Amino acid sequence: MVEKYILPIAIMGIVAGLIAFALSWSAKKFEVKQDPLFVKVKEIIGDINCGACGYAGCAGYTKALTTFEDNLGKCRPMQQESYDKIDALLKEAKKG
Repeated sequence: MVEKYILPIAIMGIVAGLIAFALSWSAKKFEVKQDPLFVKVKEIIGDINCGACGYAGCAGYTKALTTFEDNLGKCRPMQQESYDKIDALLKEAKKG
């Protein structure tokens, strides 16, 4: 009785292993690398997504800042200490 379940279970295990391998490989192959400056600034800004800056979300504003398309100072909920940290990061990025 148990023998009739062994082959289907083995086949499912092999298929699952192949799918796991394919997913792992594709995750590495198609990984989207982010700009380290974007990641640092985004961590400081956070994810309030209030739209007060004129962008749909914090990620849009962060991208505009890190590509130097917009000026710092539009995020109303952000504290002065965060502004100072981001300003220092952006100045350092402009130099390098």
